[in-house]
Amino acid sequence: MFFNKYIFSRGMPKTEQVTQYAAGDDGDLQKGWWLDRNIAGNKTRFVAVIRNGTTLVHDRATHLCWPHDWAGDGANNDVSVNWATAIAWAAGLVFAGFSDWRIPNYHEISSLMSMNQHSPSIPIAVFDNVGVTSFWTSSTWHGGTSYAIRTGANNDVMYWELKTNTSRCIAVRTYH
Repeated sequence: MFFNKYIFSRGMPKTEQVTQYAAGDDGDLQKGWWLDRNIAGNKTRFVAVIRNGTTLVHDRATHLCWPHDWAGDGANNDVSVNWATAIAWAAGLVFAGFSDWRIPNYHEISSLMSMNQHSPSIPIAVFDNVGVTSFWTSSTWHGGTSYAIRTGANNDVMYWELKTNTSRCIAVRTYH
């Protein structure tokens, strides 16, 4: 039987709560992506990788790969665009030698948000130039197809926005 010793996807990330306030709360159980192990080396969620001279961030919890610089080529050079342009931009993006980039859905981008950090809630120790603005997701709002979901990097908020309005965008790909 073959087992892959390099399994990176661990499921849902931890919430980062480490203080126990009651038996059975998240600080007590600390459930999450490193499978309840208390091995320090197994707790590193974000790993910087260099591909074709470009720094990317591999999220070991979700198995997603993000640009390190959120104002560079993997983020449309910090140019705000409408939703359709963001989707088309990511689909045509060749970055760090890969051509399978896309706009993240709202679950994917929200998985980056830290409940222990605000303004911005995206971990700035991991990524550069996140800022405190919003980013498009690829998810259309269930209340109307003229709207898509945007995330506010400064306050953990997901909200719907007309697809014709403009916002920043970030590309993501599955790490392999």
